[in-house]
Amino acid sequence: MLIVFGFIFYLASELEEHARDNRFPKSWGKWWNSDTSWTNKHRWYPSWFWKTAGVWATDAEHAFELLGTFSVLFALLVSQGNLESVLYFYAGTIIGGIFKELFLKNVQ
Repeated sequence: MLIVFGFIFYLASELEEHARDNRFPKSWGKWWNSDTSWTNKHRWYPSWFWKTAGVWATDAEHAFELLGTFSVLFALLVSQGNLESVLYFYAGTIIGGIFKELFLKNVQ
């Protein structure tokens, strides 16, 4: 199972990179490429939800990022056998996201 979750993580990372770098065909629609999909966060209502908890559904980049995170969480659950390690890992990802938004958002 760990090999499967590792493969899913790798695949999700590659697809996330493709979406971020706008390498999917434009004919697939605006959800697939970051240069057009960012508008979904502002057009869909309520916009505060799509900019926060629902961001994973607004574009391919965030959906594949979530898939990669889930693959790590399930790998931890399988290997550690307890939910506590999964919750600690996920808390770390949330803290990292908060840190990014508070301190690194305007750093170039």
